[in-house]
Amino acid sequence: MKVKIIGLVAAVALVAALAAIASGTTGAYFSDTHNGQISGTVGSIKVAAGVNADFGGGLNFSFTNLLPGEPQSGTVNYTNSGTSPEDVYIVFPNADALHALNDLGTYGSVSIVDTAGGLNWVSNNLSDFYPSGTPGNEGVATLYHVPSQMLLQANVAPAGGGAVTFTFAYSSKISNPAFEGGNWNSYPVASETKNGETYTPTGTLYSLNGLPYEIVACQVGQTPGALVHPPLTPSPSWY
Repeated sequence: MKVKIIGLVAAVALVAALAAIASGTTGAYFSDTHNGQISGTVGSIKVAAGVNADFGGGLNFSFTNLLPGEPQSGTVNYTNSGTSPEDVYIVFPNADALHALNDLGTYGSVSIVDTAGGLNWVSNNLSDFYPSGTPGNEGVATLYHVPSQMLLQANVAPAGGGAVTFTFAYSSKISNPAFEGGNWNSYPVASETKNGETYTPTGTLYSLNGLPYEIVACQVGQTPGALVHPPLTPSPSWY
């Protein structure tokens, strides 16, 4: 009797073991392990820029004794000093200064050229109050305003670069003595309304001068940020 019971218990145990193996609940598995590590480097978006080829002169340049009909230029060199490709922009962040320039109409002309990036932008009729490309009044040149940011060159490789040249000239028709002997591009200018838009200065009239600008590098396909609109009310969507 004992032998039969022992045999029955052994048989039950064997069936249970086979069932456990079949169900994958034995607690033991075949395995093979290989170790690895995730690593990498972080890219950088940087730009070196200056008015001299060796960038020793900083970013400032000045027009000297401007005369009507005689353009003057300044050239800024830039190089991708980072480790990743980048898009390079010129940005004019001061809305009042940019509006003062864009308020000259046909009394001033601007060209912004970057041969490496294929940029060749020219306006002989500067106005913020109309979309760029609007036909000028009385047969004068089409209205174009200097935008607050312009792409100089896209997808600049590390160690690659270019140069942007900013040229300005007063129109030969200027005869107002108020232009003589003063500072270039004094701002902010007086309040005015044109084409349904109103400009409101944000500081003391004509207390500052010049045109602040930045050379900005971005990841490819990105922009320096929201466009800096002049203080026009309502703010135009086309600027």
